Amino acid sequence: LRTVSSGRSHDEVNFFYDDEVDIDDYLSEIKGKLKQPYSDIGLKAHWLAINGVQPCIPENPIVVNNTFDFSNPQSENKKEIETLPLSFHLQVYYKQITEASIGTLEDKRKEALSALQRDPSIRHLVVPLCSFVYQGIR
Repeated sequence: LRTVSSGRSHDEVNFFYDDEVDIDDYLSEIKGKLKQPYSDIGLKAHWLAINGVQPCIPENPIVVNNTFDFSNPQSENKKEIETLPLSFHLQVYYKQITEASIGTLEDKRKEALSALQRDPSIRHLVVPLCSFVYQGIR
């Protein structure tokens, strides 16, 4: 256990020192011990946060701010839906998704739905897509 201090008692940080491990050596050691040969063992690095902000990538979970009081629909924390202008990229994406979903080509529809499942930028299109679905049902 190591302690780093800035001189003030409340600024101490305690941490365990871990030895560095060479990933290539570790993976080659594991591959030798496995009963079945796995060729897809590897390591993929990604940023959990950059300057305190979690990037919107599939590897990171989407953070949901759940502050609405559903038990009281007349509560003051009820907000009007704000529609922000979409970037050109998201406008094109929205157009392609909506056209594929009402089109006659089944392959394009399946591709669009799978893209909606795994694309984290979909959160910016939730309001327009809900309106699109509502208009289609109505």
